[in-house]
Amino acid sequence: MVALDTRGYNLSDKPSSGYDLSTLTADVRGVIEALGERQADVVGHDWGGLIAWTFAMREPDYLRRLVVLNAPHPATLTREWRHPGQFRRSAYVGFFQLRGIAENSITRDNYSQLWRTFRSADRGRAWLTDEDIQRFVDAMARPGAVTAALSYYRQLLRHGAAPLSPARVITAPSLLLWGELDPYLGPWMADGLGRWAPDLRVRRFSTVGHWLNQQAPVAVNAELLAFLGEDGS
Repeated sequence: MVALDTRGYNLSDKPSSGYDLSTLTADVRGVIEALGERQADVVGHDWGGLIAWTFAMREPDYLRRLVVLNAPHPATLTREWRHPGQFRRSAYVGFFQLRGIAENSITRDNYSQLWRTFRSADRGRAWLTDEDIQRFVDAMARPGAVTAALSYYRQLLRHGAAPLSPARVITAPSLLLWGELDPYLGPWMADGLGRWAPDLRVRRFSTVGHWLNQQAPVAVNAELLAFLGEDGS
């Protein structure tokens, strides 16, 4: 198993460009090739999930199985972007376009915005300790990391989601895990995906939100192990 720091995050390089989905998926292909593998099971959450969806469409020969956690398929992202409920939830994406202002907001007062974000998501359950949150803050505090992270959103608005066509249908076995209390992505984002991924299973979690892998690790890990181990590997 390999866990990636995607381009710009934590220990990965932080170039000034390459945060579009085409390049980000090419990065994943490059990692698979560098490891000497021909195919991989790809698992992604949030931005990692959007990259994973796109990878499945752009690089099907490299994909064995796909798992996505709380990340919209590019088709639903395009379809639901102007949904009134989703438009409100995605307002932060517009704020992230403000160069310098967005960076200052995130880094101000020792990254207090990140602390508030993770603590508010706890809903009183304390699923992340202060030590856990500090690891996220330390990763974001590396030189260039904040601008790199914001570049994902800036490139998404500039270039849009990956081009879609019938040729982009995902044929690999796929699993979508969705926390329905997500404050950023409405539950409707997990609807109507059969056209784009006919071999897709959707598992919904009604009591957790965006960080379901940390809020419900036992249940999420059970789903992952069952799905990824179905062929006996």
